Amino acid sequence: MSFIFNCPDCGNQLHAEDEWDGIRSQCPFCGRDIVIRRTQETEPDIKYGRYDDGKENGQKSGFFRFFPLENVSVGLILKLSALIAVIGLIIFFIITGSLRTAFWIFVLLIIILRVRFSRMIPAKYSAAAIVVLLISGIIIHKPFSSGKYEMSAEEKRFHAEYERELQQRERRQREEARQEKIIAEKLRDAVALGIEFSKDGKTLIKCPENATSAIIPSCVTSINDRAFYGCKKLKSITIPDNVKIIGNYAFSESGLTNVTLGNGITAIGERAFAGCKNLQNITIPDYVETIGNYAFSESGLTNITLGNEIISIGEGVFFGCKNLQSITIPDYVVTIGDYAFSESGLTRIILSRKLTKIGDEAFSDCGNLQSITLPNSVKTIGEGAFRRSGLNEVKFGRGLTYISRYAFANCVNLRSIIIPANVKKVGEKAFAGCKNLGTATIPAGMK
Repeated sequence: MSFIFNCPDCGNQLHAEDEWDGIRSQCPFCGRDIVIRRTQETEPDIKYGRYDDGKENGQKSGFFRFFPLENVSVGLILKLSALIAVIGLIIFFIITGSLRTAFWIFVLLIIILRVRFSRMIPAKYSAAAIVVLLISGIIIHKPFSSGKYEMSAEEKRFHAEYERELQQRERRQREEARQEKIIAEKLRDAVALGIEFSKDGKTLIKCPENATSAIIPSCVTSINDRAFYGCKKLKSITIPDNVKIIGNYAFSESGLTNVTLGNGITAIGERAFAGCKNLQNITIPDYVETIGNYAFSESGLTNITLGNEIISIGEGVFFGCKNLQSITIPDYVVTIGDYAFSESGLTRIILSRKLTKIGDEAFSDCGNLQSITLPNSVKTIGEGAFRRSGLNEVKFGRGLTYISRYAFANCVNLRSIIIPANVKKVGEKAFAGCKNLGTATIPAGMK
């Protein structure tokens, strides 16, 4: 006589004969090892038989010994699966912060558990559970994938800012790549012209004296002392914004007619452009803090614009600039150094409102300078400051306290002066040689 039972793994119905009782065999569908054991319940008209995994008395192990799934309805399995799906999704959503990620992790976990406990869970129940999970996931996942999900105002703002940041970052990266390419090309071209650079490319060391053109790549941050000294054939040059320092004598005695200074320059060295007879115009950038002694001396400058950050004009900076006729000193300048404009062609000058000191011989031998107004901030006029100048009129500020010796000596065009009441001392021969000085008003008690 035969009886019918189901494979505990794949769930397919199997037929066995009575004489097969106790025989170990394999399921022809899934290959599961089973022991055929007929019990009192296995009658020909009963659907399920019993099986065991070698346990004594044919009992199942673990959880399934107390909760046999053969007796649980498919409807209950579906309900439990749906509940587990929702709970699982909530847990993984809290962990991952993403509903999509949580769903797929949870599905993967269920599949792994199905494979791990395949011998204990009938296939049809596992399949039902996975189907419920998939349906639940699609229902929850659909609003995000279909585009129907409406973001809050805060989410929209954050998303827009994030997109802008990404776009700006991409633009910066493209611009940096483009600039790097340009710099590399310019550096290659400059080397081809015979210009020497430091190993890291940040310092321009030397340009050949017979060069007719020169390229300064953006990677350069400083120009070495005497780098372009005596380059008589060099007519024009552009210094990029990355350059911060121009060394001593850097362009001295060159044939430059046009110079463009980058906005990044902070210091111009001593005699950097001295003797550039063909250089007529130059603009000093705002960030330049220091101009070295005699930086533009004896050059051909006719016009110069000084940056607003300069606080001091050094010694002899514009000494001997015969073609320089007018200049405005920015308000941050507090001192004018010795010989700063001596022997220049100045006819007009506007001084800084914060100027406190005029150095020795600062405007000496300025034969074309006819009048000057000193701001109230000036306290000291240096020795020989206006000696042999063409002044015929001087207006002193109220803050003046000391006039050094020879300050206005040999100003033969000077006709009258009024010395302010705050002046405590006038130096020896301060007005010596002023042959046409007719009247002088001097405060009482002045020495």
